[in-house]
Amino acid sequence: MNFLKRKITRNIAAGIMTLFALCSAFIAADAVFTYSETETGRAGSLIYSKGHAEVSELQARLWLAANMYMQNTDGDGIIQGNEYFRNSLSSELKRAGVTDINGRMIVPETDNFWYTLNQSGRKVTNDSANLAAESDRDYMFRGRVSADCIEQTDYPDKSGYYVPEMHDCRCYTNTNGMYYYYCDGRGYAVYDYDVSGLDYYEDELGARIYLNSDGTTPVPDLFNETEYMSFDAEDPLSGADMNIRNKYNVELNLIPHSENIAAFEEYLVKCDGAEKEFVRQFAAALGFLGLSGIFAIYIMALGGYNEETGKFEMRARDSVYGELFLVTGFIMPLIFCAACSESLLDAAAEITRYNLGNFPVKAAAAFGAVTVYLIMIMSLDTLLNRIKCHKVTDTFFGTSMVKRAYHAVGNGFSSVWRNRDDALSVRFLMRFGQAVLAGVAALIIGIITDNPVIFIILALAVVIFYLYENLKDFRAIKELSSQITGMSQGDYTPRLAGQNSVTYEMTNKLNSISDGIQNAVEEQIRAERTKIELVTNVSHDLKTPLTSIVSYVDLLSKEELSPEARDYVTVLEQKTDRLKTIVSDVFDLAKATANTDVNLEKIDAVVLVNQVIADMEDRITKSEREVKTEINAETAFIEAEGKKMYRVLQNIIDNALKYSMAGTRIFTRLDVNNGAVRFTVKNTASYEMNFTPDEITERFVRGDKSRTTEGSGLGLSIARSFTEACGGKFSVSVDGDVFAAEVEFNAIS
Repeated sequence: MNFLKRKITRNIAAGIMTLFALCSAFIAADAVFTYSETETGRAGSLIYSKGHAEVSELQARLWLAANMYMQNTDGDGIIQGNEYFRNSLSSELKRAGVTDINGRMIVPETDNFWYTLNQSGRKVTNDSANLAAESDRDYMFRGRVSADCIEQTDYPDKSGYYVPEMHDCRCYTNTNGMYYYYCDGRGYAVYDYDVSGLDYYEDELGARIYLNSDGTTPVPDLFNETEYMSFDAEDPLSGADMNIRNKYNVELNLIPHSENIAAFEEYLVKCDGAEKEFVRQFAAALGFLGLSGIFAIYIMALGGYNEETGKFEMRARDSVYGELFLVTGFIMPLIFCAACSESLLDAAAEITRYNLGNFPVKAAAAFGAVTVYLIMIMSLDTLLNRIKCHKVTDTFFGTSMVKRAYHAVGNGFSSVWRNRDDALSVRFLMRFGQAVLAGVAALIIGIITDNPVIFIILALAVVIFYLYENLKDFRAIKELSSQITGMSQGDYTPRLAGQNSVTYEMTNKLNSISDGIQNAVEEQIRAERTKIELVTNVSHDLKTPLTSIVSYVDLLSKEELSPEARDYVTVLEQKTDRLKTIVSDVFDLAKATANTDVNLEKIDAVVLVNQVIADMEDRITKSEREVKTEINAETAFIEAEGKKMYRVLQNIIDNALKYSMAGTRIFTRLDVNNGAVRFTVKNTASYEMNFTPDEITERFVRGDKSRTTEGSGLGLSIARSFTEACGGKFSVSVDGDVFAAEVEFNAIS
């Protein structure tokens, strides 16, 4: 048994299986092609062997002779009807080749059939010597020629081999005087009124259509096997305006020549032998196929078996989605076989007719069939191995998606069930389940009572209840959203929600967050106030000793001192002046941050800018920088405190003088645009500006990290605080080495 489970044994079995399958397929292909070669044309051997076109053409000519000539002439061949009808029909009979130029009927000729048309004793035949009497009467076709076909009246078994039913013909007339004959793709129009001088055209069937001035002549168009339609040039006529001429007053007898009958009967004997040989070969093919199937079952039974582990394992192809193998291994072969089963013999007959039924063609057909067979075996093998490895649901796309969805829904329900605080999800699921159950109950009640009104009323009640409960939840959610919006705008007032509300837990949590934020804000405000008070008090306390130091330094500077002592006093003067400036800046910053001591007034920014620049002229000259001022307004009134805004402009210009590169220019600009007054100062920095605009406006932050300049780091912070205290906007920007400070106020009239 271990030998049978070895992989090499399965490989040998696969080779034998393929060999038996090839033998079966080749024998079957040889049987089909051999049988088709003998059977070619059996459905109409005389037609194919003696010319199908001849029979079809003969039927068309006989139909025209019966309907156009015999139906409209008397025993002497004289056309019946008025003068216009006779002339028109005579012309069309000649065009159709039914009569010659003298109006005598042309008897259709054929080399393989005898026929007779009989109308109340009148005969049209090509058997003047009565040779048909020598033929086998079992092959005689008897029928009637109607307006739209040649109908068989009795059914001898052998007549159907050479006379197909004819549909491609029709004749009709209407009350407007036109008779239309259609046969074998040609149309012939006959009129019983004077058409001279009338407009006409030729339709798609080659018939000349005359148009009356009143538009009553029908225009023939599409003809098919089931509908008879009449058409007018602009207004199509209905079927009631037409008369199909279905008079069965012409009989047809048709019989093949004796030599054709003899050839056909000899052919039948060959066909019987071919059928027996076909059955024998097909039985042999089935035998080889059965042997191949035995090995295929063995291969599929042990497919996926691992000799080392002694278990069935998944292979590479077993991980591909199973739907692919269902399509390629079963559905497509079944469709292919179903399509080929009906036309296999016909296809083989066509191949043998063109002498293609040789060995290469048979081999190609056999290899094609074996390929389909092996694909089916491989597909069944991988599906069976999935079953053996219990991986069916995981390796089919559809089942894997269903499984994932099932687990996702299950995990969702489990999560909701574990998280009892999520009242909204729990209530939604419960209400949805209630609505589904109520809807099913309403449907059952409606079916039981057989009253749709009751079902509609109950369904509406379920919908109304469901909407009412959901609207209550939506209202609670809207209130929760309003609370969140209020918190984003600084309103930390707690909100109340009922214990039965879906937002009860969420509202309580938001209230806790709101309380925490409010406490943090209040704590921050207290800390900021304490810091401001500390800075203010320290600045105030420093003023008294600083004033004394300044006074004593001033007194020392007036004494007679040595040069060394004089230098020391000079340094003391510089440092005390700087310390005095810093203390003053800190005190001013504290007052500005506290928003105290602000007296708003109407001031002209143009005058203010000119005044600041004029007052700083000595400072500008000493800095060796050139200040370029551009004022684009005659007046620019704003509401602010003049002293504080003077300090703001002074600080940002002084900042540009301190930190700009030597020899560069400083640009100041005043604009009035869109109701706003903007004052901008730009300069090129003398150092690398590796800071952000927000950082540079903080207290005690200086752009010069080395602190080699005389700045205190409070100038821009004071400017921003004073600007905001007066109701304006202060901003800075950094673009490469260009530093810009901007002050903006709303313009007033």
